[in-house]
Amino acid sequence: MASLCEGGNEPSASLKVICKRSATKSQAEKIRNAEIRRIMEVEDGIIEEIGSRRVKWYGRLCRMDETRITKIVYEWKLEGRRRRPQTS
Repeated sequence: MASLCEGGNEPSASLKVICKRSATKSQAEKIRNAEIRRIMEVEDGIIEEIGSRRVKWYGRLCRMDETRITKIVYEWKLEGRRRRPQTS
């Protein structure tokens, strides 16, 4: 099961504190994130979890009927150009 405490990109300082506290470790102990993930028995990082869920969603999208709004919006191609905002 994935959680916010998993690796991948560098988490914020406050997130590191939360992960260490949930593993009952203090910041003063200077424990590496990999060790915290091992203590909490977490295998995959949040980035890998997001990637696998996106692939699953894309598979569902490909199998959808052509009349489903989700598929229509996903395959929608914009025409023309976007206007530049007016500055004052």
